[in-house]
Amino acid sequence: MRRVIIFLLLSMGIFLSCENSSSQFPVLEDLPQPVQKSPAITIVAPLDGSIIEGAVRIEVFTSGCIDTVEFYIDQILKYTDISPPFCYVWSTTDQTPGRHTIIVKGYCLGVYKVKDTITVYVPE
Repeated sequence: MRRVIIFLLLSMGIFLSCENSSSQFPVLEDLPQPVQKSPAITIVAPLDGSIIEGAVRIEVFTSGCIDTVEFYIDQILKYTDISPPFCYVWSTTDQTPGRHTIIVKGYCLGVYKVKDTITVYVPE
C-alpha cells in the first residue's frame, strides 16, 4: 500500500510539474504555422477579348487546394478536368460567330471555391 501511495504521489508530482514548469522546448502555439495558399484560378489562354477560331486550347493556372476544374462555354458545362495541368480544347468550328463567354470553376475536394471568366470572339 505504501508503494502505491508513493507511486501516486510521484506520478501526480510529475504531472503537475509538467503543467507548471517552463520548458526549454517550444510550445505548439509558438511554432510557425504552415502558410495556406488561398484557392485561386485564372484563365491564362486564350486572353480576354481575343478573336479565336478552330481548335482553341483553354488553359488555367490554379493555386491552393484546387483539384478539379470545370470548363463552361456560354454557361454550358463542356468538360471537367481532374488532374493538372488543367486544360480543355474547344472546337469553335460549329459555334455561331460573335461573343462567347468562357468560365472556369475550381473545386477543392468536391466543394466549389473560385471561378474566372473571360469573353472571346469567334469571327464570321
